[in-house]
Parts: sequence; structure tokens; C-alpha cells
Amino acid sequence: MKTFGIVMLIVGTVIGAGFASGKELCVFFLRYGDGAYALAAFAGVLFFLAFWGILSAAHRSAGGGVELFHRNLYGKANGVGVMILLTNNMLVTSSMLGSFDVIIPCAAFPVGSVVFGLLCYVLLLAGRKGLVRINVVAVPLIFVMLVIVCLYGIFDSQEALRLPSEAASGQFAACLYVGMNVLTLGAVLSGTETTRKGRLAAAAFASGIITLLMTLELAAIRSYGVEVYDAEMPLLAIAETLRMGVVVRIVMTLGIFTTLASCAHTVGDFVMPLVRNCRAAALLPVFLVGFGISRFGFGNIVSSLYPILGALGLVELGACALFLFRSGWRGKSAKLLRKKKSNVSP
Repeated sequence: MKTFGIVMLIVGTVIGAGFASGKELCVFFLRYGDGAYALAAFAGVLFFLAFWGILSAAHRSAGGGVELFHRNLYGKANGVGVMILLTNNMLVTSSMLGSFDVIIPCAAFPVGSVVFGLLCYVLLLAGRKGLVRINVVAVPLIFVMLVIVCLYGIFDSQEALRLPSEAASGQFAACLYVGMNVLTLGAVLSGTETTRKGRLAAAAFASGIITLLMTLELAAIRSYGVEVYDAEMPLLAIAETLRMGVVVRIVMTLGIFTTLASCAHTVGDFVMPLVRNCRAAALLPVFLVGFGISRFGFGNIVSSLYPILGALGLVELGACALFLFRSGWRGKSAKLLRKKKSNVSP
């Protein structure tokens, strides 16, 4: 996969409903006041390291897919890794589906989650190629629209949000935020062969884009008062005052769609062996269960469960770092490692 495609896949997976709406940034960063900007920069560095580490581990699992990727990371505790991955992806899938109903409110029938869930289901029938195509088209549009809305919000400042500066106490929250976002990436990128320079470039560009967007979103939300800070979707609340609600709804829909596709695709891959490798049959229960959980509400899932997912993500990052350390930081791909093992086998 080319570097551009990898960057778009990474950014598209991270920019979901929580990111595109600004809700995640309120939960993990903005409650620390002026320290939020330093924490966002700190998270950007962690994102770079995490992306590079996952791409390196994925490269060494090339040819074996997500199963080999997790066996490499967790060894005999592979079952734990799989449960962490599936729990994360099902909860994120559910929150993404639930967020569609916030963007497209309808009391009589959940139009948003049903329509976009079906659309995502159809597009994912094409497998990994369909996932990459979705991100290559959607992510540049998301980036441009988010930048425009945030800049409008910053220069249309109304009532600045005043919170104490506590950056030092928020470092762990930044770690949790990075951990939460990388849980899905391991499975999405598993089996991707890359060069050493390609991994560094992809990690640098992806983390740079995400850090820039985090900073702009934080500045835009801080430009408004407590009502926006407490809103279920802060950026949407800002956009409504700027008469740009339609633009933000499009941005969030695209962001939600890319993350939903990544998470559902991963869970579907695990289900496929149980249904004779029929992708259509594997994806159907993923979306049905996700729709059921989404009835708890987008805001409730993000506020109460995402920090827990962040802790699980740190476990995965720790396993990834340990694997890279054991196999050597410049280790070869899984294909060469398997060949080497076969040559020394009795």
C-alpha cells in the first residue's frame, strides 16, 4: 500500500464521531483549560510513536493478517488481545451508528443509523480495497471542512471558556486518548508491508494532521462558552450559530463513516471463519449488534466507555512495544521470519 493510502487510512480511522464533533477533545483535553494545547502536542508525539510502532509490527506480520499480528503481540495471551480488540471495535461501531441519529435526528425512526449502516455494509463487501477507497476519498474532504469550520469558530469568538490550567495532571488523559484511538489501527493495518522510510513518513504525516486538527478544534471550542463545552456535539453547536450546520453535519458524517468502516471491517474479519468466509454473512451480525448497543446514546458511550477503551489501548501499545523489542527494532517481515524459523527447525 502506498504511503498516501496508509496516511488516509490512519487519519480516517482516528477521526470518528467523537473527534469530528469535538466531544472527545472536551472529555480528554479541554477540561484541563489552557493546558489543553500542551496536552494536544504531547498526544501528537505519542501518536507518532504509536503509528510507527504499529506499522512496524504490522510489517512483521505481513502475509498473516490480523491473527498473526495479535499472536505476535500477545503470544500465549492471544485470546486476551482478541477480546480487547473485539470489545473496542464493537463499542466504537455502536457509538458511530448512534452518532448518525444525533446528526440526523428523527423521533419516529432512527434514519441516520439505518441508512448509513446499510451503505457501509454494502461498501465493505469489497473487503480491504473498499475500506481504503472510502478513506482516500473522505479524509481530504474531512480535513478541509474541519479547518474551515474551526477557523470560522475561532474568529467568531463569543464567550471564551474559562477553566483552570492543569496540563501536568492531564498527561495520563492524553495517553488514554492515544491508546483508545490506536486499538482499531492494529487490526486495520495488519499485514501491510512497508519500507522503513515509508513507516516514518506515514507516521509523521498522520500524526501531524491529527495534531493540527486537535489544536484547531480546541481553539474553536474554547472560543465559546460552557453551553458549547457541555453539548453532545460541540462543533455542531458552534456551526449552528455560524449557520454552517450543514457543513459540519457532512464533515461528521464522513468522519463517522470512515471509522465505522474500519471497526466493522475488523470485527467482520474475525467472524468470517465461522460463516465459511462469507463476508456478507460475517458483517450482518456486526451491524445488528452495533445497532442494538447504539440505542444507549452516542454521548453516554463516549463519556463513560471511551476512557476505559483508552486503558485497553495502552495494554495493546505495551504489547506492541514489547514485541518490537523482542524481535529487534529493525526486524524483518513475518514472511522472512517464518522462512528463517523453518531453516533452523529440526
